[in-house]
Amino acid sequence: QLRFDERDSGTPWAPVVWQAKTRAHVLFSGGHRLAASAFLPLATDDPLFSRFPLPEKTLVLDLTARGIPTEVSEGGFGLAYVGKDSVAGQNRMGNYRQELFCGDTPLVRVRYPARGYLRTVRSVADENSAITFGVEDRRVDSWAEVEKASLQGYFQFDWANAEVRVASFDRKSGQLQTVPALRFGVKDGMRYFFLDVPEELREEGQYYLDAARGRLYLIPPKEFGRVPLYLSHTKDALLRFDGASFIRWLGISFAYARGSGVCIFGGEDVRFEGCRFFCLGYKAAFIGCQTRPAEHRTDRVCNGGYRHVLQSCDIRDTAFGGVYVSAGNRETLQSSGVRVENCEFERFARVGKCYFFAVELSCVGTIVRNCRFHDAPHSAIWFDGNDNIIEYNEFYDLLG
Repeated sequence: QLRFDERDSGTPWAPVVWQAKTRAHVLFSGGHRLAASAFLPLATDDPLFSRFPLPEKTLVLDLTARGIPTEVSEGGFGLAYVGKDSVAGQNRMGNYRQELFCGDTPLVRVRYPARGYLRTVRSVADENSAITFGVEDRRVDSWAEVEKASLQGYFQFDWANAEVRVASFDRKSGQLQTVPALRFGVKDGMRYFFLDVPEELREEGQYYLDAARGRLYLIPPKEFGRVPLYLSHTKDALLRFDGASFIRWLGISFAYARGSGVCIFGGEDVRFEGCRFFCLGYKAAFIGCQTRPAEHRTDRVCNGGYRHVLQSCDIRDTAFGGVYVSAGNRETLQSSGVRVENCEFERFARVGKCYFFAVELSCVGTIVRNCRFHDAPHSAIWFDGNDNIIEYNEFYDLLG
């Protein structure tokens, strides 16, 4: 993480400028670049060889042998989730897992079914334990370790998805139990799918990360060997500003972090112009943050500073939303002067499907203007506060 404070500030007449050299591509990366040549054919003595359905097409990379750390993730996320709900010290639910990207494209964490959903049946909600429901698809019986899989789905309401771990699976009755309990419980007929099942690694661009053994398994995408691969690593935001002011970032890309691209606290007039934020495990930018972690919305204390700007930026394939603004003063109604203008937001709720917005405002006097929002399963903008202006924006392919 690169950090800035008031000592790194410019002045209104002489801002500090970070700019890509003419015709150069500058990337701030939070991931490990993986060489295609480091992936090897799957050997018959590999501990998981017998579990992969297409061993002849499956490649493996020993991350531990190359000094690339992996982390076993035990948590979950989502509005319905009741476990630990913070990531990277940013006081919100986020993507705690490492992900694999091919260039600017997220690859697919192996799931079943590969497309679409299964449906809950014989559901039981016990307020003192995890949810329980039946699995009618008997393909699950062929999996060696159902208990090591995760689930993602909408277990009670279509506006509250969550990811949880499988606690147990009774092969005789077909009943599955999850951990932890979910805030809203479960009912029949709701959508879900399995994640991290080696027996379902079947399609190009799918991967399975065995974090405990430090091994990455992949069915190569078509671009394999021609486009670089990255495994996300950095949990914190790539850039953090604490009281820094008058700094410009021009034409620079930010990608492959498990956390966000940028966090700004206090200060004034930090600008990002013509930048790209993509393939991030949380948001593109935080401008301020909430001060009550257990609440979904902020309180009236806004610490994002003043007159920060995102201008003509591309925000794509972020996991849990795009830009969050908590700035200005809710008590005195002093305007934040923050502007988000002429930006494009695409696939900004890639992992968290509900209540992760392209732009989320809890502030005073922020402008969102001339932006384009598309290709996401829920809403594009959430706002509360005072004197905010949202105008001349384009919205399509949302609420799918």
